[in-house]
Amino acid sequence: MIHRSFLIFLMLTGICAFDFVSYAQDNIPKGGTVRGELSEATPEREPIEGAEIKLISEDGKEYVKKSDATGKYKFTGIPGGRYSLKVTKAGYRDRIKNPLVLAEGGESYHRILMFKGNHGQRRLLVDAKQNKNKLDMKKLEELIQHVSIEIAQLYDLNETTLKNLQKTVMDTVKTAINKNGSLLKQTYPYASAEGNLSLIVLLLRDKEIKASFTNYITETQLQSFIDNKKQGRQQVGKTLANFLTVYLDQTLSLTSKQREDLTEMLYKWTESELYSILSDILTLSLPGTIADYIHRRGEKSIKDILTDEQYEIWQEIGEAAKSLNRNVNVDLKHFDGKEVVSENKEHALTRRFHIHKLTDAILNLHTKQFQTLNDSAKERFALVNKGIVEQYIEKLHRKAIKRTSLMGPYADILIKGITGQISRNIALQKIKPIKKEYWEDSYANNVKDDDPQVVNPDINQVILNQAILPSIFNVVKEPIYQQTIKDSISQVEYEKYSKRQSEIENMRQHAAQNLVVALLDMHILLNTNQRKKIEDIASKLTIPELSRIGLQFMFLELYLNINPDDLSKWQQKALMQGVFFK
Repeated sequence: MIHRSFLIFLMLTGICAFDFVSYAQDNIPKGGTVRGELSEATPEREPIEGAEIKLISEDGKEYVKKSDATGKYKFTGIPGGRYSLKVTKAGYRDRIKNPLVLAEGGESYHRILMFKGNHGQRRLLVDAKQNKNKLDMKKLEELIQHVSIEIAQLYDLNETTLKNLQKTVMDTVKTAINKNGSLLKQTYPYASAEGNLSLIVLLLRDKEIKASFTNYITETQLQSFIDNKKQGRQQVGKTLANFLTVYLDQTLSLTSKQREDLTEMLYKWTESELYSILSDILTLSLPGTIADYIHRRGEKSIKDILTDEQYEIWQEIGEAAKSLNRNVNVDLKHFDGKEVVSENKEHALTRRFHIHKLTDAILNLHTKQFQTLNDSAKERFALVNKGIVEQYIEKLHRKAIKRTSLMGPYADILIKGITGQISRNIALQKIKPIKKEYWEDSYANNVKDDDPQVVNPDINQVILNQAILPSIFNVVKEPIYQQTIKDSISQVEYEKYSKRQSEIENMRQHAAQNLVVALLDMHILLNTNQRKKIEDIASKLTIPELSRIGLQFMFLELYLNINPDDLSKWQQKALMQGVFFK
């Protein structure tokens, strides 16, 4: 029997992480390098040996390698160009990487997490089911029908013209997508996996498909429609970049200029990886995902934006994330009828060290924004900060234990609401008390010191690995720390500080709200009226902290609050296929 927290981890996760960096290098012979490593998408991150990694060029040429005992693989001497990357291994779900561009003499790195195909857990958020290496003509036809209806409504096409448009475009798509070596055929699986917004943008890049539309609407009308869809995808990228910046701001106390520069940099980086990053931050550890992603994309770039002290904390975030994600010993032990995974003691000590160091650094950086502190106030802060660290981590530990016990009932209600076993209103009513308990600080106080989950070290390690780091950044909200601020600075300065904190909180909520709407848009192609209604629903949803679970709460509540009558039949089906498993 699997430990409950690990079972919930399996149920709420299910999206492969692809992190890569491609960069040109000077004075390197022709031919680039593609390398990376494979591991299981579990807390243990076991390396996967003997998987087949296949690089496929646009003209269909294939390069094949096998992963070694450590899960690593490497291709050398690969001509520059656009490629797809496919990973297969018996017992695991196939992984397909969005088209990657390899510079001549450059290098591309890919860390790939793979899910076992037979773990049998029901999952809420998905992408793998859509990530197929074959053409789903029915899905394409339904998408074309939906897009044609939208065009017909925009440009007042009658029913006969609409049907002719749908048939002509679909016939052209079938011809174009079956051409040997066609870009459309090579890139369809990846665009399909990313969502319908990316898929329609891909289809409208094909000259023949565009020409089939202009039999019924003008080139100007078609271009306006294409621009609208491209802008929609770009907006998703900007929304994601802004969310990542806001998330980092709560830890690094960024200036306005730093936020602007960081958002611009992240937007450029996310363009080719929208769905994989969106998926990871909704299913994996947020700080770990962001730290790993930026580290692989360009550590020097972020160093140029941050101050030395901010960069030191940024590196500590990365070290803490690495410590938490290190392979644990798969030492299954029996406790209260459950099997749990224990962590190597050396790794546990390292993790604890990084957690304490990071918490202390966040408090100190936050304190330094108060320029008028005298020596006495500085000493007071030093003492308070020191006392808060241990106390706060202990509180997070207790909260994590209680939160774990709530995730089973919460997930069960959501699945029943999504699949129609209970009405959406009933699902929302049942969720409210669970959500309140999940975020309530006092709830953790009900955990007794002799609770087996508190005193048992094995369970402690699993819970800490999964739940502590994402909540560390809220340490500055601790009442004792906030009271120390109020007692140590002038009333005028405190009012300015409070206003700034209120602005930051608003930015956090807006960033989260925009992100969940963007995820919907990638799958169901919201029109202007629908977007306005859904954005209005999202604006009424809030989360106490920016975290993976917080975003899942918000996204799934958004879904349950949407009136199905406001969506077309295609959108309802696309939402279920693209985001949820039935």
